[in-house]
Amino acid sequence: MGTESTYEFAVGKIVRLKSDPDMEGAVVSIQPGDPENRLSVFGKGGLQSYYESQLELVVQSQLLQISIEEFHAAITSLQIRHPNLSTLYSLNSARIDFIPYQFRPVLKFIRSDRPRLLIADSVGVGKTIEACLILRELQARRDVQSVLIICPKPPIVEKKWQTELRRFDENFTQLNSGELRLCLDEYNKEGAWLERHKKTIVPYSLFDDDLIYGGKKQGRKRTGLLDLDPPPKFDLVIVDEAHHIRNEKTANYKAVKFFCDNAEAVLCLTATPIQLGNKDLYVLLNLLRPDLIINEKNFEHMSSPNRYI
Repeated sequence: MGTESTYEFAVGKIVRLKSDPDMEGAVVSIQPGDPENRLSVFGKGGLQSYYESQLELVVQSQLLQISIEEFHAAITSLQIRHPNLSTLYSLNSARIDFIPYQFRPVLKFIRSDRPRLLIADSVGVGKTIEACLILRELQARRDVQSVLIICPKPPIVEKKWQTELRRFDENFTQLNSGELRLCLDEYNKEGAWLERHKKTIVPYSLFDDDLIYGGKKQGRKRTGLLDLDPPPKFDLVIVDEAHHIRNEKTANYKAVKFFCDNAEAVLCLTATPIQLGNKDLYVLLNLLRPDLIINEKNFEHMSSPNRYI
């Protein structure tokens, strides 16, 4: 008949080898024996058999009892420190009533392998709100210090952006030609974008060859956008009415491409991604994801199954 156990071994208890404390396992059965019992232990190496004298109990710490409020606080803390792809932090982030479909671009954006997205919803759907939601979501997930919004000059467009941004408690400056030139000159000297214009709106109308390549003033060459080395890096660039850059030879395209190529995240918004032909869509997608849309031949191959859509 087996001897009485020196330790309180029982099925389900966690034990470890005295000779190798890293070898832990759970007791699954006990076979009485003489002079001592043998225990079957399931651990890292599978099911093993040991004498009682080879083992010792693992003292397990007692479970901490907390209130439901403390539990919710702990879960919230984990979600903030480790954001997942199914939780939206931009919910209820503005003083407006959202429509459910306006969250689809946000979900698409945070689940993509690179933070770049073309939003081609129809007029009136709320692309500006969708872009603001993505901005809010990014701010909840990372440190967003600099945002550049590029849009047409008409006052109604700039006013639309300022109105929507205020609903999200965002304050953006509006660049004119003098302030944009000052930003370039200061960046060229100091290597940093002007602090007061870290979040700003710039119209397409300011992009011309003199701005891109430098031009001359009083016989001296001025710094052009493409001369900036290293280039300014915005955390997010939003390109509104992106069909304005469908021509790759224009200053609009070259300036937007420069900012997008060096940005952490990019959004392009347009209700008309195709105006003159498929080349328009290719230019936008190539700007956003040159790693996927490598050239026109590659684009045609990828889009051929959808040529009738």
